[in-house]
Amino acid sequence: MDKRHPKHKAPGAATPKASQKEPSTDSSRKDSKPPLKIHRTLAGLTRRSWNRFEAERLLSDHCLHSTVAEIQRDYGITVARKFEIVPGYQGRPTRCCRYWLEPDQRSKALTFLARKLVKL
Repeated sequence: MDKRHPKHKAPGAATPKASQKEPSTDSSRKDSKPPLKIHRTLAGLTRRSWNRFEAERLLSDHCLHSTVAEIQRDYGITVARKFEIVPGYQGRPTRCCRYWLEPDQRSKALTFLARKLVKL
């Protein structure tokens, strides 16, 4: 055994060849991949309105305003918005934006998500 480093193997030690390794499960993971953040957020907007704090907790979208801008720019779906005051750090009021889809844009989003086979 090589004493220079504990991870070094003794000369002639067997290492598994690629054919001896366990089979890859990459093909099974393709079907179970979670949806992209932009698709997850768009699907969320088809169900209800969101502000940045709700989206952080429930959609794992840490920058809702950027995702909304991307949805509008890349998909041509208009996202409605208005400012609101919500409790922030230690209950202090903080201003943030609430986003939602109007009915015509909701239908456009649902059609897009269905074409992309995104599970709602």
